[in-house]
Amino acid sequence: MAQKITGFDFWVHYEGPDQRIVIDYTPRAVDALGQEQRIDTLKTQMRNPVAELQPRLRQKLTRVWDYVESRLPSPEVEIGGEVLKGTPRVTYIQLFSPPRIDVSYRAAGDADLPREYRLVGDEISEATQRVMANIWPICEQLAWDHLRGRLGARAVVPADSRKTVLISYRKSDVKRQEFVEALAHRLGQEGFRPWYDEWEIKAGDSLPREIGTGLAEAYAVIIVLSSDYPGGRWAREEFEATITKRIEQGTRVIPVLHEPCDRPSLLSSLSYIDCTDHRAQSFERQFLRLIDALNEIELNPYA
Repeated sequence: MAQKITGFDFWVHYEGPDQRIVIDYTPRAVDALGQEQRIDTLKTQMRNPVAELQPRLRQKLTRVWDYVESRLPSPEVEIGGEVLKGTPRVTYIQLFSPPRIDVSYRAAGDADLPREYRLVGDEISEATQRVMANIWPICEQLAWDHLRGRLGARAVVPADSRKTVLISYRKSDVKRQEFVEALAHRLGQEGFRPWYDEWEIKAGDSLPREIGTGLAEAYAVIIVLSSDYPGGRWAREEFEATITKRIEQGTRVIPVLHEPCDRPSLLSSLSYIDCTDHRAQSFERQFLRLIDALNEIELNPYA
């Protein structure tokens, strides 16, 4: 039985805005017994000029680079009673998860070999940790595409031409939020562009405009149903706009039942995905049904 690859262990080596990025990855897989293990035979490094990266990834890597450079210790020398500080310059950074940044740097006028510096855990600001957490899904998608190419499989379509799938849900429960984020990651890994509000709406953005843009671009809408959906204002507006879009444009709407509850009457006629069993194997089984629907897979072999 083939091993099912579920993700990667990896780290990222970044040499600066005009140089290159190296992603070292090892696939993880689940065997027939449900045990997760590393596939070391498929471990490799992918190398890309930074100029070829998605602009959003370049921007985030540069943000971490600038942060690290501001944290480097400045070497000091005393000349004639005057203390002079050298200006440190990063030569490369390596990013790891859990959050860790290994740094190689030089100070101006320093003839020695590059110096090493490390930031771990709480030594990294929370804001920078959030930037790093935002980098991982992009790099993981690059690893998926690279692995598919190595194995001769079809590459996922470029990010700017992927079909957008908007996830509508009620933001009132931590477990539900974790479920929605996991769902968004899996959609991205399958070649879709997930529209998940935590990733799309930033402080200062117009909520009606951003939600409206997401719905306008959506190829499909996943509605995560719970006992309080669509009680919130934005969930209710998303729901009403989704139903209108389905009626007027035929947009695919897929209800996902996150917990036992009554379905809104406007969705009662639609077949739904039952994710009330939150165990990993059950989630995988239901997720495949969801992806089949989004991919418009013909289930009848004699059709």
